[in-house]
Amino acid sequence: MKKIKAAMLLGALLMVSGTAIADLNDGLIVHYSFDDCTAKDSSANALDGTIIGDPKCVDGIALDGTTNNKALEFNGNDVIERLFSGNPAAHYTVSLWLKATDNNSGIFSVDAGTMGSGAGNDRHIYLSSGRICHRVWSMNKKDQNGDGSTQYISCTDQTIGNGFTLVTLAVTGKSTRYYINGELVKQSLSRPSEFNWDNRFYVGYSYDRASQKFKGVLDEFRYYRRALKTSEIKELYKQGITVAGTMKGLNPVGFSAECQNVTTGQSVMLTTRHFNCEAAGLTVSPNDVIHITVDGKAK
Repeated sequence: MKKIKAAMLLGALLMVSGTAIADLNDGLIVHYSFDDCTAKDSSANALDGTIIGDPKCVDGIALDGTTNNKALEFNGNDVIERLFSGNPAAHYTVSLWLKATDNNSGIFSVDAGTMGSGAGNDRHIYLSSGRICHRVWSMNKKDQNGDGSTQYISCTDQTIGNGFTLVTLAVTGKSTRYYINGELVKQSLSRPSEFNWDNRFYVGYSYDRASQKFKGVLDEFRYYRRALKTSEIKELYKQGITVAGTMKGLNPVGFSAECQNVTTGQSVMLTTRHFNCEAAGLTVSPNDVIHITVDGKAK
C-alpha cells in the first residue's frame, strides 16, 4: 500500500469536476476577471472598463482550475469606469469576490457623469461597518416612516469576513436579495430605479460612502441584466472552492481517500477513486487549507 498526501490552499484547485447546471453567461453585461491585471471584459459584449488610478495586480481567487488567477488591489484612489447607457433599472445582479481593508467603502454605482459631478447617481452598493448595503431611488416608494423619502436603503445584518468573500446582490422590481458566499442572508423591499438618465457605471466606487472608493482586493466582477436564481449564485460560489478529482494509477479495490479541512478540523472518508470531498460532506471556504490523503495499491 502507498499513501499520498496532497495539500491545497483553496483558490488553487486539485482537479475540478462537474458540469454547469445553468448558463451563467445568460444576461451577462460584463465580466471583469482581472486575470490579465486589466479591466478587459470577457463577456461577448466587449465592454472593457477604464482603470482610473493605479491598482496593484495581486493573486486572486482561482476558478475552475485556471492558473492565471489575478485580482486588483484598490488603495482608495482607484476605480474602474465604463461608459454605458444600458444599465438595467429593475432586474439586475452584481456579483464579485472582495477582500476589504476598509469596511466602510464603495463597491458599485450607476452614474450620469464623472464621480461626484452632481449629474446624478443611483443603484449604490457599499460597505457599512462590514455590512453590505444597497440604495435605490424611486418616487414610488411607500415610506413606512412618513418622512417622504424616495430611497430604498437596506443593509445586511451579517458582515463580510476577513478573507475573500463572494458578495452578490440580485435585484428585481420588488426586492433585493443579498448573498454572502452563495448563501441568502437578507431580502428587502425595493422598487425599480427611476434614475433613467445614467450613462456609465463604476466598480470600486459609491457616492454614498465617506470612503467613496474601495480599499482592498476585488476579483471576478460580474454584472447581469437579470436577477440570478439562488442556485446560480451558489454555482458562482462553488466555482471558487470545488475540491474534487480522480486519482489515477491505483487499484480501485481497497482504495480510500481522506479529505481533511485543516483550517476547521473536519474530515470525511471516501472509497472511490473518483472523489468529491464536498459531496461527501466536507465544508470548505476560500483560503481554507485542505489535506487529501490517498491510500491504495498501485496497479
